Amino acid sequence: MTRETPYTFEAPKDRKRHRRYRAEELERMTTMQLIDVCERESIIHAAADRLDRGELIRLVMQFRGSRTPQLILEPAEGGTERLERALRGTKRRDIAHGIGALGKLVAYRGLDTNFFDGYALPYMPDLDGVNAAVLDSAGGICAILQVQSYPGRDPLYITRSGALPCRPAQAKGCALALFPLELSDAAYRIYAGEQETFPPEVLAYTVPLLDFLVLDPVESSMPLAVDFGTSNTAAGFYLDRPTYEKIEQGLQRGQLIPDSVNYVLHLTPEGEAVPMAPTVIGVERIEGGAAAYVMGHEAERMVMDGYAGDGFCVFYDIKRWAADYTRMEELSDRYGGRILVARKEIIGAYLQHIIGSAQQRFKCIFKSVYLSYPVKQRERFEALYREILPGSLEALGEDALDEGVSVLYSAISRIIDSREYAEGAWLRALIIDCGGGTTDLTACRFRIRSERISYSIEIEAAYADGDADFGGNNLTYRIMQLIKVALASELSGAGATLQDIAAGMGGDIYRAVEDLGAKSVYGALDEAYAAAEGVVPTRFRDYEYSSREEYYMVRSNLYFLFALAENVKKEFFANPHVLQATVGDAPPGGAGSQAHIHAPRWKLAARANGKLSVRREFPEVSLSSALVKAALHGDIYDAIHRFLERLYESGELGGYQIINLTGQSCKIDIFRDSLKEYIPGKLMRGPQGRGADDYRLKLSCLDGAIRYIRDRRLGYARVSLEAMAPSLPYELRAFTHTGESVVLLEALNRERTRGGVSRPLGSAELRLHLLNTRGEEKYVYAIICDPGSFRPVTYEDIEEAYGGFIPQGEADAIENGELRYFVWADGGAWGFSVVPVSREGDQLRIGERQAHPFEVESWIVNYFDGTW
Repeated sequence: MTRETPYTFEAPKDRKRHRRYRAEELERMTTMQLIDVCERESIIHAAADRLDRGELIRLVMQFRGSRTPQLILEPAEGGTERLERALRGTKRRDIAHGIGALGKLVAYRGLDTNFFDGYALPYMPDLDGVNAAVLDSAGGICAILQVQSYPGRDPLYITRSGALPCRPAQAKGCALALFPLELSDAAYRIYAGEQETFPPEVLAYTVPLLDFLVLDPVESSMPLAVDFGTSNTAAGFYLDRPTYEKIEQGLQRGQLIPDSVNYVLHLTPEGEAVPMAPTVIGVERIEGGAAAYVMGHEAERMVMDGYAGDGFCVFYDIKRWAADYTRMEELSDRYGGRILVARKEIIGAYLQHIIGSAQQRFKCIFKSVYLSYPVKQRERFEALYREILPGSLEALGEDALDEGVSVLYSAISRIIDSREYAEGAWLRALIIDCGGGTTDLTACRFRIRSERISYSIEIEAAYADGDADFGGNNLTYRIMQLIKVALASELSGAGATLQDIAAGMGGDIYRAVEDLGAKSVYGALDEAYAAAEGVVPTRFRDYEYSSREEYYMVRSNLYFLFALAENVKKEFFANPHVLQATVGDAPPGGAGSQAHIHAPRWKLAARANGKLSVRREFPEVSLSSALVKAALHGDIYDAIHRFLERLYESGELGGYQIINLTGQSCKIDIFRDSLKEYIPGKLMRGPQGRGADDYRLKLSCLDGAIRYIRDRRLGYARVSLEAMAPSLPYELRAFTHTGESVVLLEALNRERTRGGVSRPLGSAELRLHLLNTRGEEKYVYAIICDPGSFRPVTYEDIEEAYGGFIPQGEADAIENGELRYFVWADGGAWGFSVVPVSREGDQLRIGERQAHPFEVESWIVNYFDGTW
């Protein structure tokens, strides 16, 4: 091979790297959006609005266009052999460059190579989105690779699809051949069988390799732990030394740490590697009756980048689907494709993405996966996990910890490591977990003994209280209310302003919440938000019978504003020095006490003169830290007050030695301030420091699960777990014919978890009323039964089937012509069971058992259902 005259393709360091647009991306844009691109990219100014859509697309492609990369990602029969013959049949001339020799390059069979493998190259425009190949000294192809850029990162990265074959070099002396744009496209066509040969002479970059290895991933003896959350999901495992030694030769220094907990990292759109992925899944396209999904940060970016009216399909809150995971959801893409898919398949696709990411990061195959579940819904989540995981992967059932006990075990581990415990003494802990969708309290007691060969840890835990409608999403919604009210005021010049809202939230919030309830604090804000719907609509359910364009504009508004509000929340509470956040079109960033949240143009739809249209500019909105805290304070204190007031007044709260806050939302200092109304600050446990504030509260559940797995597997601890009866935050009532209330299940009383009510035998329906701890009716159940289908039984038959849930004395008391409904709580299923029993002609007869969940989708708050 001959060498061409030296020339470098590296861009000057002071030159801005412009965004490039692909033709299919421009085709989806409206004319106004294309004009916006021209102005933003300084392509054309005054003349832009006089050009038609086709001319604008040609203009953008001329100056900022980018071809669609034709990357070899899927195997094609005979493809590698065709490409190898074509390379041997052409004269390859080297393009001079300054990359220098690369060190060891490793490919794992069946696993992708991506950003996290760290094979970086300096940025070169004609290598962004191209194919490459590892060649041995005889010209044989060992592996087909790609070169790609990542958002927020300056270098290019060598990547590889795990679906492609690879082999070790058959001759010493490997080199990496990087194909520039035109050569890369030709390589794609040859691999696919659309072209036979290259031109007689081609130009390519050749980079010597010190070594090229092809390895197999190893089977991990430790399970992968996954904390499947409502808003974010995290995963990790304990990497023991024997496993590390098996994968060490394929890792760059410092990528994984042996004898330590290692987390699955994910890349944000800003280029930051973080240990959490948003629990969000979107539909990129529908082909052949199946959906191609995007997950996590990519799905969130779809919301921010998608244009109003696109009809993109994104799902939040998929963890809540566990209550009805067989239900079908309609999936759609922006091209009009539609299919119906069961919820469990969507959840399964997301969890498989998390597991696949872990296997890629850790170079391990996990034969067992340890999945967390809410403290109150073990049976439901175990059934879901066992259905959606394939046979080679198992959810660990009997040994699994719920999320509350996982957090507790994380605290126990710290206590053991610091030797802060008294041998054999019982300690009591209260775990307050504020997640994305719910807040749960778990009451525990535990003791630690150091025995001759291991620690002995006894744990007793019970669900103590909670709120299915309060979590991090509730707080984000409050900030979204502020943004929407401010936007409506800016756009219409009328209505309430943020100054009016701030004035309405003045005064003693603690006293107002205690005396009048949280709704009294938010009267002005809720009223202004309802009025703002006329200017900036977000209730897309109201537009189901409007035009398709209006429906998608309003739906886009909701997702867009919620995403902006989430970014505002993160900015304020990740950096306590920020006093003001401005939302607008300027680039994200800021300095000192000022922060800026980027809101792209042509995203917001607003109504003017009765017409709904997408606005060219996003009006600049500024939120102060004081106003945001005031908007969150009432909800947070209301939750803390409801959870702890009863415990405080009874004196039970004083018996806890540890109060542990967990969940991302608990890093907001208002939680601690509210708790100080009831408990001294020294009892509140939570990680400190900047890094801890960012992720540790979310990771405490995962850390506890991983440490529990490690201690059990390695024999460091013998753990005894006892699940106590839960304290239900619901009351279940029925009414007699006189209107008298009959309490069947009493709220927050572990002794009153069953009851019964009677009706005449001819009745066919029973109404049961579910109330929360504030006495608010949440749902009415219709219990339908047909006495004609009942079967005759003796009490011995009843006792064998239902034990103490139907006592003999109550069964014997049933009179002829009476139908009695026996009701009891099913703690593990987080619901209740109903069994009807009647007596006819002195013969007991029994109907089928009916199971009902406490939390039904129709009453649980869902901020993404188009009613907000």
